[in-house]
Amino acid sequence: MRKSAKTTPTDVTPNQARVVVSLIGGATVTKAAQEAGISRRTVNNWNRTDAKFIAAHNQARIELFEAARARLLTLVEAAFGVVGQAIEAGDVRTALVILRGAGLLSGQVEPAGPTDEEEAELEITERQSDLASRNMFAALNF
Repeated sequence: MRKSAKTTPTDVTPNQARVVVSLIGGATVTKAAQEAGISRRTVNNWNRTDAKFIAAHNQARIELFEAARARLLTLVEAAFGVVGQAIEAGDVRTALVILRGAGLLSGQVEPAGPTDEEEAELEITERQSDLASRNMFAALNF
């Protein structure tokens, strides 16, 4: 049976949770690693091979994105008013930026990735299989 529960920062080690919070707060991998007292290499390894970390990080990214979108959506009514005024005045640039940021125009890409540990494990396995296939074909000079 497939597990449907989402992975949260509490499902990971305390250092991993600190790194997730730092990354979501805008820190670089290097800075997040320093703040957690670990190496950058460890964080990169978690990002590639640790399903719980990957799932928790993706879940936090999605939650941050949804919160930002919700905030932007509160500005949509005002943006529509500005669009109307801007169109009449011949300047739609600012209003269109707000609408695009709210995801109402094409171009907004939502964060994606597994938020379930099993799905993250599957993604890791697929990525490793793809790499092995590429290496095999490269060795055969394809």
